Amino acid sequence: MALPSNPLKEINILLMGETGVGKSTFINAFVNYLNYNKLEDVNLENLICLIPTTFTISDENFDPQDISIGGNDDNEKNEAGQSATQSCKSYVFPFGSQLIRLIDTPGMGDTRGIDQDAKNFQDILMSISNYTEIHGICILLKPNNSRLTATFHFCIKELLCHLHKSASENIVFLFTNSRGTFYRPGDTSKVLRKMLEDIRNKEPNVEIQFNKDNTFCFDNEAFRFMVALLRGIEFNEEEKENFSKSWDKSARQCGELISYISSLEPHKVQDTLSVNEVRNMIIILAKPLADISENILRNLFVLGEHKSKIKLSIDNISELQNNLYIPVIGFETIFLDKPQTVCASPSCYTIHVYRGQRQVDYITKCHSPCHLTSVTADVIGQPQLLRCTAMDSGICTKCKCSWRVHMHVLYNLKHISDKTIDKNIHNQIQSKQEAKEKAESMVKELDQRCEQLKKEQVVITKTCAKFGHFLKHNAITPYNDSLKEYLDHLIQVQKSLNESGSKNKETIIGLEKMKESYVQELKILDKVMSPNLEIPQPITPTSISEMVDDLYNLKIYGPNIKELVHKLKEAKIKEHFERREYIYQPPSNTWYVTTLYQDYGALAMGILLMKLRALLSSAYL
Repeated sequence: MALPSNPLKEINILLMGETGVGKSTFINAFVNYLNYNKLEDVNLENLICLIPTTFTISDENFDPQDISIGGNDDNEKNEAGQSATQSCKSYVFPFGSQLIRLIDTPGMGDTRGIDQDAKNFQDILMSISNYTEIHGICILLKPNNSRLTATFHFCIKELLCHLHKSASENIVFLFTNSRGTFYRPGDTSKVLRKMLEDIRNKEPNVEIQFNKDNTFCFDNEAFRFMVALLRGIEFNEEEKENFSKSWDKSARQCGELISYISSLEPHKVQDTLSVNEVRNMIIILAKPLADISENILRNLFVLGEHKSKIKLSIDNISELQNNLYIPVIGFETIFLDKPQTVCASPSCYTIHVYRGQRQVDYITKCHSPCHLTSVTADVIGQPQLLRCTAMDSGICTKCKCSWRVHMHVLYNLKHISDKTIDKNIHNQIQSKQEAKEKAESMVKELDQRCEQLKKEQVVITKTCAKFGHFLKHNAITPYNDSLKEYLDHLIQVQKSLNESGSKNKETIIGLEKMKESYVQELKILDKVMSPNLEIPQPITPTSISEMVDDLYNLKIYGPNIKELVHKLKEAKIKEHFERREYIYQPPSNTWYVTTLYQDYGALAMGILLMKLRALLSSAYL
């Protein structure tokens, strides 16, 4: 048999929704609605069930009856409050000349907590990475919620934070169980519009449409009605007529949904993956770059002091001999075996001298180990800390401070005093003339090191600003500017050190200047991004990667940055997700034979290719 010249066009649809919205039932109903336009066309024996379904219904005597169809699936659990779908799984079936792939996802707002939601998001990103395009991103909602839960707000905004802004064009709203609201959005419409308005009014000001074109209303109960009939439950004629109307209306909406999604420009998945790769890198780099910037300022201060000391000792050969070295404030990084939640309030840390340098020690370990995985480490006041077991109504049970002054830490950094000696300069001085020459040579080395440190400081500040700018203008919702927050924390710590006697005013001023430069650099980049101006060099994922390489290649701090990033990546808890895909191949005696007889060879080839691709994907995961 010759290979098909025009194989079926794949349409990939991502389904998102709060736990309990009925995604799994929707998928079963959806494939049947597409296959049977009218309820009377359905042959109960050929009712399609892609996902095992169990529910309880009252019979004609109001006695509860447990109804099930489709057997068992380990990916589907039915525990109250938990997402029924445990991990992403795709369901593939033909429709006309298209191959529809519904990507089912775990429900948002799982009662196991925000950590589970974070894991689910990573599962979703890993799952869609198997595809080059997503044609529709469907957000399922119940139509009559007068208020959307805080969890749902968080989850939707977290989702949008992970998506490239181009994905906003592919977002579609699906309302389930809408028979009771006359197949219209109902009370949910008002609160949803408010949330979308908030997103539009905040940078990067992405507008997500919510109108009749991208909104579809269904009712899943007609599918349950057919399952109940299959299992022998009896209904009166009025009930049958109501469900028949529901089926007809939902079937029309399904066809319109596929037509609408098919007309959209597909979202390039790589755009979203690039945003997330950069986002993860920026989060990992934020604290190391801030810590290194502080270390640079410490070095500039001691270099300036030492330069003055050399100039003052030029007439004292013995004293000068002892000063012919370059002072270096290095640091050592102590990675924790387990993450900790610590209190960063001045009342909960101490200041001590370690190897010649004053430093802060977070002595109040409020929760150790702390296994929150959805919290950004080393950023004070992350809302996810409210989920830490040390917190009770926002107050730490151990130190009695607010959650707002706590942070999650993966490592401790200690500054240490050291020196570098140039043996050529340090040779025994024989005369005052030689002393003068060696002093001048030493001062020149100190000046060169200062210049190099200042250059690296500028590179770090500009790079951080470009990182923030990229996310600000490429994600649908802006990311949390963790670098700015951490700089605020470092400034506060340095002020505490100053109050305890540390001579660090220059360090405080330097950190404040760095923060000011960082904010100013962001403003400059934002101005460049003005729609009225041409962008000379737009910031892309490729250029971000090049910037990271530039950081690694810095003469003094490059190796430190590279090592810190490597160790932080290792410290992250790694999850491996297996791609799961269920391919529905219609039996030869169904409607597919008549409606798809010209494309059946393409369908068979398409299914074969998908099976091969699934095998290859799992082999490489």
